[in-house]
Amino acid sequence: DAKWQGILRGIQSTFRHQVVTAAQVEQYINAQSGIDFTRVFQQYLTTTQIPVFDYRLDGSTLAYRWTGAVPGFDLPVKVMLGSAWVALKPTSEWQTVKLDRPQESVTVDQNYYVLTRRETSATP
Repeated sequence: DAKWQGILRGIQSTFRHQVVTAAQVEQYINAQSGIDFTRVFQQYLTTTQIPVFDYRLDGSTLAYRWTGAVPGFDLPVKVMLGSAWVALKPTSEWQTVKLDRPQESVTVDQNYYVLTRRETSATP
């Protein structure tokens, strides 16, 4: 989107002809976006683990969380529920949301570099 494009252009103009550290670029992105991406950078730049979006469906209740991620990882994610995209904010703790109707499955937007795993045991 336009904000992200502006951040990328800003990195070029701010750090032009300089040697910079990853920390400088991360701080710049956090400051310009107004979002703290520290845990996202930590997950994707310092580990080889792919975070797993775990979920459970129990009738019209969806339970979800992140596993295989650095402590504090809280990347928001878009999932398809029925015919609509919904933004969720998983953490390492189980969270639940009531759905309008029972769902057969949950699909994570393919633009996220995450794995998806459906848990089959009872709701947490």
